[in-house]
Parts: sequence; structure tokens; C-alpha cells
Amino acid sequence: MPARKRPTPEDTAVARRVLLDGLARDADIFELVSKLAPLHPRDNTFPGEVFLHVAADALNWCEASQADPLPLEGLRERFLRECTFRGRENKKFQYAVLAAAALHGGIEPDLLDEVAWWQADGFWQYALFAAVAFIRAAASRAGVPVRQACQDLARRPDTGKAAIEADFAGTHTGEFAGIQPTGREVRVPYSVIYDLRDDQISALRIYFPMSLLIEQLTS
Repeated sequence: MPARKRPTPEDTAVARRVLLDGLARDADIFELVSKLAPLHPRDNTFPGEVFLHVAADALNWCEASQADPLPLEGLRERFLRECTFRGRENKKFQYAVLAAAALHGGIEPDLLDEVAWWQADGFWQYALFAAVAFIRAAASRAGVPVRQACQDLARRPDTGKAAIEADFAGTHTGEFAGIQPTGREVRVPYSVIYDLRDDQISALRIYFPMSLLIEQLTS
């Protein structure tokens, strides 16, 4: 089986540019989904992480803060009218919105742990919808056209972050976490978030669903 394509820094730049350029010219949101779909590897949250960071940038740009917050009530109804969500779709959109808000507040959400329970491959689209809603809301708050907000965001320096998702694969041949060797093959998705400084990695955080690994060893 051929290896799945992994997202590259160039893919991150393209995803950000397609989103901001598309919104600046008032492109249909589902046109953006079609253009961005080739960047999404199957069973991967990318480019959802990119869109969450753009949404967080928009909140910074419009100076939303704890003292002067941007209201979430009515966010979809006011700023994402072309989308209608039903049932669990509302919860997925809400998660993407709250994940972007968490990033703005300095908290890195654990995407893999949450999205693993969705049993679907559409997180990146909900992250896109959240970014669109936040950019439009930020422009409204600032009293400027969405086009200007997108142009300002495009000129802002990169957030200094990169992300990669991969699969941890191996065979259980030695004792691990008190579990004797089983000979079982395991495959567990994980993600790494990098902080960048002067084009070099200055720090990293690994998000690994240990419970899934233990489940594969013991089930």
C-alpha cells in the first residue's frame, strides 16, 4: 500500500492563501471547500489546523479579549448563513469554533483525541467554516469590509507554527506499560505541533492518544 501524502509547509501556505484570497473576493464557501479538498489527506485533520490558526489570528486582529470578547451567540446565523447544520453537525461546528477560541487564548486543543470519536473525516471542513465565520465577525467588529480584513491577515507575519500528522506503527515485542509482549501490530495516529523561530524549530508538542495504543494491545 503506498504511503499517504503528508502535509508540507507549502501545503500550509497554500491552504491559508486559498482561504484568505477566496474570502477577499467573496467566493462561495463551497467553492473554497472544492479548491482545498486536494490538500486534505484521508483520515487526517489537515488543513483544519491551518484554519484554526487563521481564525485565532482574526480574533487577535480585531482585538477580541477577555475584557472585550467577541460574542459567540448567533455566530453561525449572522456570519455563516450559507451553511445549515443538523444534529451532530452543530456540535462539530461548535467544537471547531471553541478550538479556535482556545488557540486565541493560548491553549492548544487536542484534536486527535476529540476527532477520533467523530467517526468521520470532515474536521477540516468544520475548521474552515469556523475560520470563515470568525473572519467575517472580526471584520464586522472592526467596521471594515471582509476584503480588508483578509488583506490585513494575509500581511500579518506567519504565526511561527507548523504541524504534521503521522502514524506510529510497530509490533509489540517487549513489555510496555506493564503489558507483556503480544506480537500484535499497532498503528496509532498522532500529531506534532512545532514552534518556529528564524526558520528553525524552537519547541514542539506531541499529541499521542495513548489510550488508543493500549486498546490495540489489549482488545
